[in-house]
Amino acid sequence: MPEEALKHADFVIKGEAEEAFPLLAECLSDGGDLSCVPDLVYTQHGAAVHSAERPLGLSLDGIPIPDFSLVQGRRSVRIMPATTTWGCPPNCRFCCVSPLFGCRCRMKSIEGILEELRRLGKVQVFFCDDNFTMPPERTKTLLSEMLRRRIVPARWYAQVRADTHRETEMLSLMKRTNCTFVFVGFGSTNQNVLNGYNKHLSQGDIARCISAFHAHGIPVHRMFMFGADEDEETAFERTVQFALAHQIDTVQFLVLTPVPGSTLFKRLDSEGRIFTYDWTLYDGHHVVFEPARMSPLDLQIGTMRAMGRFYSSPSVFQSLSCMRFGTAMLRYAGRRILRGWHRTNARFLKALREWQRGRARFPRRFPRAPLRIERFLGKDVL
Repeated sequence: MPEEALKHADFVIKGEAEEAFPLLAECLSDGGDLSCVPDLVYTQHGAAVHSAERPLGLSLDGIPIPDFSLVQGRRSVRIMPATTTWGCPPNCRFCCVSPLFGCRCRMKSIEGILEELRRLGKVQVFFCDDNFTMPPERTKTLLSEMLRRRIVPARWYAQVRADTHRETEMLSLMKRTNCTFVFVGFGSTNQNVLNGYNKHLSQGDIARCISAFHAHGIPVHRMFMFGADEDEETAFERTVQFALAHQIDTVQFLVLTPVPGSTLFKRLDSEGRIFTYDWTLYDGHHVVFEPARMSPLDLQIGTMRAMGRFYSSPSVFQSLSCMRFGTAMLRYAGRRILRGWHRTNARFLKALREWQRGRARFPRRFPRAPLRIERFLGKDVL
């Protein structure tokens, strides 16, 4: 939505800016022609002007490695970012990654990645790839080279797909190179919902993924979403029971969010089901549209109750009884974070309830101030 962004800036670059931004800086310094800067949006004679779009390149090696030594407070940062690929071919309907980066993996060379890791040193690294293990053969080559050249982070974390469980050799290499946690987006435990999301996964993949990573000693963080057109109120308890039964280490139960640029946003927007365009709420934790089979308030409260069930005191003690001390610590931390969310978002829940009952318009903005919330969710949730 570049023209909306242009209301708050002089220039907007659509999509990737790594190549366009230096050209814009040169153009502004020497008075060059702005129309020569690709993917640029700017105002001319009171109207928005869009320059020509640049096709996405295949190689990422032309992009300089970030020099994090220039960042103020660098030494206080516990986890450093790195990337090996851009893009994600599956093109899930709720995601904006494929519209932004293309429905393919664009890759850095193995040498380029190793040099980036060498510069970071023996630190904790989060690989920001949307799918670190794709394509599998290249990932295995990278991990093997990390071992052979002894360029191994102290610990590393990454986002992966559930079907990674099929690559046993890769899982072993991940463990040997100090992979400490993986983040997996499951979407749902309902196969109809997965098909609707265009996830290209089965329920069997979800269960086998958990078992495979646990067998290699790698904890798993899972992300589920509620609010699909096929979701009913039974989805909340069913998903919580699945997560607990499969001993998932940590989870996020997210509200389905129509992110601008995604297929989902275009559909819900055209159907008139989005009731707020306050982008501060588009974070996966606030309902911003009308679901098909439940009310917005039911979706919001059901999601928060599911989080409360998973991060309950009994689940913490269960992890302790199984000698999973790290998991117990994370679940306790999750419980504290959840309580903080309740305190700071009570006004949002109140506004949602009043709007749904037709008593008031949904506000464009509202303060995130603490407010007692037991009357909305019940003390058992907290």
